[in-house]
Amino acid sequence: MAIGSKLLEMSEISMIPANSDSMGLVLKNKYDFSVVDQLLGIRSLPIFASPMSSITDEHNWKMWESKGIRTIIPRTVDINIRIEASQYTFAAFSKDEARAIFGQSRKMTQSRLLVCIEAANGQESELFSLGRLLKQMYGNQMLLMGGNLSNPKAYVEYCKSGFDYVRLGATSGSLASSRFGFHYPTASLLIDTIGVKTTAAIGLPNPKIILDGGIEGPSDILKALVIGADYVMIGREFSRLIEAAGPVYKRGLEVDSNGNKKGVAKVVSREELLNGPRDKDNLRSLAYYRWYRGNTSLETQANLNGYSTFIEWVNKDKNAFSKIRPCDCTNDAEISVTSTIDNWLKEMSDCFIYCFDMVGAGDLEYFKRNTKYVIV
Repeated sequence: MAIGSKLLEMSEISMIPANSDSMGLVLKNKYDFSVVDQLLGIRSLPIFASPMSSITDEHNWKMWESKGIRTIIPRTVDINIRIEASQYTFAAFSKDEARAIFGQSRKMTQSRLLVCIEAANGQESELFSLGRLLKQMYGNQMLLMGGNLSNPKAYVEYCKSGFDYVRLGATSGSLASSRFGFHYPTASLLIDTIGVKTTAAIGLPNPKIILDGGIEGPSDILKALVIGADYVMIGREFSRLIEAAGPVYKRGLEVDSNGNKKGVAKVVSREELLNGPRDKDNLRSLAYYRWYRGNTSLETQANLNGYSTFIEWVNKDKNAFSKIRPCDCTNDAEISVTSTIDNWLKEMSDCFIYCFDMVGAGDLEYFKRNTKYVIV
């Protein structure tokens, strides 16, 4: 897209119904929302759960997978657990971790390795050279994910470097901040990357595109797929679910030794969460919440350095401030926990069925081929 042209967010894209003459035959109640990933030979929803400590961990990734949602174990999880998990699901590693663990000598395993390399800048030449190295060493035994790409032309470099998947969007998704003056609106980023894929990247291996950030509801998932994404990644919406990772809090009052009342936040046990109310009205009345933190937030940086909080980090590590890098996300968000994964999937299904009916689709592939979008 030319410099100075208006760039688009997902809210500025609208799908349009098919005309009656082009509608396909649909058996009612026979809708297929899944995609088949030829690289792994598995069927799932076209959705990844974001690799964030408030979404996914080593305890709940199988829950997401059982619901048809792909996972990436985040870097806040112990590195040995991530190495083991990479034989079963994607696990995230920094460039340095990936080079030290997989790039020094070939890791012998009977299973495929599913490795997501996270970089502060998805256009780094070091990331591309590392991708080439790992692909030369492992070939098809390693499925490699990279990102986060925020310049459409860089897609060609991912093709040349052997990546199998590329995350498209700002590093912290919906928490990303434009205060540094860099932001490529989500819809245009996807549209322009698809343009590069169908022109400059012709004849090259094409990594699957995962749109990461800017998804604000089930219809945005379908918009992204219609434009050309293979998957979307969801963070904020999943942080509202009781099954998501990370502590959940509930506000209350506490009386001190002087008889004064003060507000406190107490951690809700997993047993209470999973065995308690499941409907939205009751969950809202309980006023549960969790902290939704970007992968570069100060608290997350503290976790990655082995500390439970940022305050603990700076109090115990005299070199902490020299290790802090600029945070490219806004302040941590306090998210109300108001739903369950089953309720979310029901709402997604209702939206998908409505949209499928608008074009006479029974499955995602037909929907993608026969749905047009316009700019509003």
